[in-house]
Amino acid sequence: MPNTNISLVVTSCARHDLLQQTLGSFYLRTDLEPQELIIIEDSDAPMPGFLNDFIWRQRGLRWFSNERRIGQIYAIDRAYREARYDFVFHCEDDWLFLEGNFMAKSKALLEAHPHVLQVSLRGNTGWHALIEEDGLLIAEPYWRGGWGGISFNPGLRRRADYLKLGSYGKHVSYGTSGLGHELHLSKLLLDEGYRIADLGREIVTHIGGARSMAVKPLPSMPKLLIAVPACFKFEYGRWESGDSPHFNRATAWEQQGYGTGIHVSGENDRISAIRETWARDIEPFKDYVTLKFFYGKPSAGYPREPLPDEVFLDVPDDYASLPLKTVAICRWANEREYDFLFKGDDDTAVHVDRLVFELSHTLMDYAGCDHHGVCTGGPGYFLSRRAFRLIATQGGSPDHWAEDVWVSKVLSRNNIYAMNLPGHRPGYSNHWFFGEKFDPTAEPPQTVTMHAVQPDVMRAWYRHKENQNAD
Repeated sequence: MPNTNISLVVTSCARHDLLQQTLGSFYLRTDLEPQELIIIEDSDAPMPGFLNDFIWRQRGLRWFSNERRIGQIYAIDRAYREARYDFVFHCEDDWLFLEGNFMAKSKALLEAHPHVLQVSLRGNTGWHALIEEDGLLIAEPYWRGGWGGISFNPGLRRRADYLKLGSYGKHVSYGTSGLGHELHLSKLLLDEGYRIADLGREIVTHIGGARSMAVKPLPSMPKLLIAVPACFKFEYGRWESGDSPHFNRATAWEQQGYGTGIHVSGENDRISAIRETWARDIEPFKDYVTLKFFYGKPSAGYPREPLPDEVFLDVPDDYASLPLKTVAICRWANEREYDFLFKGDDDTAVHVDRLVFELSHTLMDYAGCDHHGVCTGGPGYFLSRRAFRLIATQGGSPDHWAEDVWVSKVLSRNNIYAMNLPGHRPGYSNHWFFGEKFDPTAEPPQTVTMHAVQPDVMRAWYRHKENQNAD
């Protein structure tokens, strides 16, 4: 197959008769054949039988199923992450291709005009007002409230432009039906200077309007609590276990290569860094994602009233009591009927959109960075309602100083075992993920969480991440 550098991505939702028409007409008409075909099924429907034909294997078919209906934005994010080539021809499962000679022209146009996000194949058929601008036929910007920046109609686009945004879900959430998410993205991309070009003729026509999935409500997204154990002051020197690294064993930490400054008693300045950085990224997901900081009770009592994102628990506030604090967090989540809990440390950096994406598809009981059967607490771990209910009801007498080990012991007694999530990354022997200063080359692609990250380094990481998206 010639190197066209194109992935064909098709979103499907149990309308396989329309899907067959769409694919058949596309391959009949296209002048450049994509090097792979990715179909993302947003339902529990199995792969249709016609795709078992040898011709689809020749065309590089890769079939992915969400196993339930999550919505178009999630399906697109998942498919685009899987795409292997620089250009993506995006298509839904309900279009009929009428004419050919469109792919090479679309690709040449994108290569010549960086501000063109995608090339439409609708022509002047009433889908959108078209105007001439800089020698191009483009969809009129801000038409009817903000259209003209992006469309999920069939057309070629650059994958790099998608990667620059980070994900679509980061900006419009998941689990939304209708066209509101598409309009929001269109406004966002118009403001970034992008435009939709059009080839000026009707190359495709819509055949699925009478069976539109956009008008059908989606099931509710899982209700997620992001729980960060916090403290008013660090009191590592009061660790009570003989097998734990006491504060007065600082030289032992130095001998292991950690250096000094890891377990230091004093004021906690980490929570403000989280609030100033990745906590802000929860906004698009606020309908079903909540972040709370969980404090214990100091020996002198609570020094103030809790803030809206804080919970004060009736357990000691020192490090030795972290297992008890974790049990109390699970009880709090259980009483409020969350579907999932993600527990991360107060020096864990989180890509919130990737965390939500990860949970949306992989509905796991107990998952994180698996280390010998324990999901390590630093990079954080997921607990399903079933799992955190067990911790809440059976975890009241911890027999291990490490909270993450204690959680794994309770769950293993109930036949729940760790699932490894490769995007949850610890600092390993260096402890600090980036070191003493932020190093952008130290973060592998598609990292979801990182531990441990000092407050100033976390702020530098977040500024870099936001600047990358703005470039």
